[in-house]
Amino acid sequence: MVQSQQKESMGNITSCCCLDKGFTTARMSFAKDGYTPGELVQMIIEVDNTNCTANITTMSIMVTNTVSLRSANGHGTTDSRTLFNKTVNGVPMGMSYVVYF
Repeated sequence: MVQSQQKESMGNITSCCCLDKGFTTARMSFAKDGYTPGELVQMIIEVDNTNCTANITTMSIMVTNTVSLRSANGHGTTDSRTLFNKTVNGVPMGMSYVVYF
């Protein structure tokens, strides 16, 4: 299997509704794009808070598996299940952090 695509999100941080604190970037990737039942999933999360003057106090990480089934006549069903849910320490302003799960 090949390495999965990396997902990235960037957010502008403000306080008191209008004071610009900079921006924070978070990236998440998995070591590969598919796993077999019982196999250890390797996840990498990178948070870059170097362009922000606000502390991140905690980070919540949740991985959800969603399966959607649809028949030829248009009927369908969706089932979602949380596979992983964890809260970890945040990232101080001006720092970056990498978490391996």
